[in-house]
Amino acid sequence: MYFHKILTVLALTSVVSFASEVFGGIGVTIYGISEGVQVVEVIPGTPAAEVGILPGDKIIAVDQVSLKGLTQDQSIEKLRGEAGRPVEATVLRDGESLSMVMRRAQLSVENIDATSLSAWYGNELKQFDSEEIKVFAEAKAKENAVLLGVMRQGHLISSEVKVAPDDVVGVFIDQKPVFETPAISKLSKKSASSSLKSFNRKSIGFELFADGPVSLKILDANGEEVSTIDYQKGFTGINSVAWDGSKMSSGRYMIRIEQNGAVSGHFAVLR
Repeated sequence: MYFHKILTVLALTSVVSFASEVFGGIGVTIYGISEGVQVVEVIPGTPAAEVGILPGDKIIAVDQVSLKGLTQDQSIEKLRGEAGRPVEATVLRDGESLSMVMRRAQLSVENIDATSLSAWYGNELKQFDSEEIKVFAEAKAKENAVLLGVMRQGHLISSEVKVAPDDVVGVFIDQKPVFETPAISKLSKKSASSSLKSFNRKSIGFELFADGPVSLKILDANGEEVSTIDYQKGFTGINSVAWDGSKMSSGRYMIRIEQNGAVSGHFAVLR
């Protein structure tokens, strides 16, 4: 069956045995074809999902370099790269060639230990649905990691089925700063830093390492600014500001936090 040939841009391993890994990627699983690679799954909340790549699409070029004749590993190397950097995928769909530009995200694939998963539910379950696995994966997630989905053998686990806990992985997107500029003033690196703690449709939580006014800018996947929040009472520690994201589309956004002349950028998923 073709699925034995599937490799994932997420993990760079065969679907039979995923290895935990962190990298800059676009969020699809693929297998090799003569023209390049064919998309099997698109992970929700990833750059590929945001620009509209679909299962069944054929990626035939990356940054205008043809994938024809390349091995699967070589094609994956073209698709992967530094998180936050743009990449252009030429997609063939129903005979039409489409150019899709996106920014790679910091993604990670983590093995979900079958024994620990079973123990989490009191060793009473032999099979699990996606929500049960997600609850466990989110509880065990590393700091700044947001769960996008759970997979088994290269495919997303749907909510309608139950699966055995072997060969299950969680796919995460990292909320760590994508970039950080030094402060213009003579502040220490610590005083110029910030970190994003939460991002939902009602509030934004962030940590500051210095007192002072803060400007938060929210950018969509195309880099367009969709909202700006000026917060005059920023203080050292955990801050939270209210905002109205009720009309925003679900997907990945960048939150730019500006304080005391320093700027840091953080990717986050709005559900």
